[in-house]
Amino acid sequence: RAVIVYLTLRYPDRYFFYKFRMFQTFAQKVNLDYRPAVGKIENLGQFQNVCELIRFQIQEDQELVKLHQSRLDEHCYPDTQLHVLTQDLVYALVKHLSLPKTQTNSLAYKSTVEEADASELIVKPETVDFTPAIINHTQNGLKNKYIGDLGERWVLKQEIAFLTKNGRPDLAKKVTHVAKEKGDGLGYDILSYSLNDEEKFIEVKTTEGGLNSTFYVTRNELEKSKIASTKFYLYRVYNYAQINHTADLLKIQGDLTPICQTPLSYKITLDT
Repeated sequence: RAVIVYLTLRYPDRYFFYKFRMFQTFAQKVNLDYRPAVGKIENLGQFQNVCELIRFQIQEDQELVKLHQSRLDEHCYPDTQLHVLTQDLVYALVKHLSLPKTQTNSLAYKSTVEEADASELIVKPETVDFTPAIINHTQNGLKNKYIGDLGERWVLKQEIAFLTKNGRPDLAKKVTHVAKEKGDGLGYDILSYSLNDEEKFIEVKTTEGGLNSTFYVTRNELEKSKIASTKFYLYRVYNYAQINHTADLLKIQGDLTPICQTPLSYKITLDT
């Protein structure tokens, strides 16, 4: 690894090109929905997201973590966050995993898909609950982000498959995972298109639970739904199964104001 650090400092362009080639091969071998291209800044966000998904799985495998820690001595980087192990795993997959023989559609059309307008939905009334509970917010946050990222990629494939199947491969190529390629804060996760070329701003909310499971909408997402109500969609992905990547889907279109009735926090900046 000292050699890699030296080469990075001495030949930064060559090192980043090597990393790009590794990501490009990895994406091909695991049939990733994103295909890296030379010169695209979006590669960075996509590669980081993939590494975070892998790192979460590694953290869940405590036997693997213990084995990794046991091979490190006092001269090694401690790697407490498992970033190095994640990179090693990506490298191993690139070097030793065979290319897929066929490109299959993991959706397999097993999903139940429904549509609704936000104004038609009824939400369960909430009351203030002061019951104390000890919650591991850090672990819950990591798990929710992991499931959320998988759900976004599932929807991305869903949109691409729909457009391709219905004779619009030109639009399928333009579907973009903006939350990973541009970053958070846009108020939606995926830019897609309808068959008549209209843009669709899709915010994805994913759960392994049922349709009645609670989910949360940010202010940016709500405001985006107001500004672009005719083009805004909230995709509620539920009954998501990691093993076979199947799920059910409720597409909610329009201004989310009717269902955003319970604020949980307020942002306050004192002007002193």
